Amino acid sequence: MRNLSQNKYLWIISAIPVFILYCWLNWGLLPNLAIIHLDGSGDPLPKAGYLLVYKEGSNLAVKRVIDSLEKGWSGVAAAWPYTLGGIMIGLLPGMVISELSRRIYEKATIEAQTKAEKRMQEAWNKESDADHRLVNAKKMKADASELLDAAARLRKENQENRLEFEGMKMMFEGKLKNAESTANELKKARNKIRRLEDKISRMEEENSIGWP
Repeated sequence: MRNLSQNKYLWIISAIPVFILYCWLNWGLLPNLAIIHLDGSGDPLPKAGYLLVYKEGSNLAVKRVIDSLEKGWSGVAAAWPYTLGGIMIGLLPGMVISELSRRIYEKATIEAQTKAEKRMQEAWNKESDADHRLVNAKKMKADASELLDAAARLRKENQENRLEFEGMKMMFEGKLKNAESTANELKKARNKIRRLEDKISRMEEENSIGWP
């Protein structure tokens, strides 16, 4: 029921503009318009009928005899052939122009589509290249991180080795000092022993000389 009611209102709303147009044509426009067919013979003038005259000063000059005159809706019916002819005359150039426009539009569309596809391909290639570079950059970053970690480990090992070397150096220097001190003491002891030996030798010589 609701759909029927809606359709009814739609019919009423659609009929109102049609009715207004009909009233305007029937009482406003068409009474003042007419379709005139002129008689080709001209003379003699008919005893009754319509004449098309032209006024020159105070004189009236008969120009043409009107063969028929159509007013109102009959004029609309009589105007259809002329309207159709005008439509056909306008339609042919319109068709030619439309066909040319269609071809130009299709050509432009194909060119635009080709350019768009080319640009899309270029954009895809650039995006693919960018992705490849990004992957390489991430890989290089990972490699650099590994190298930094390895360098940090080597630096730590070098520091540990250096500390160990410094400790061993200090130890050997201490031992060397001790050895040098021991060598000096040994040298002194040898010199002392040599002096004692020389003294003992002199004493023995003196004792041997004193005996008969």
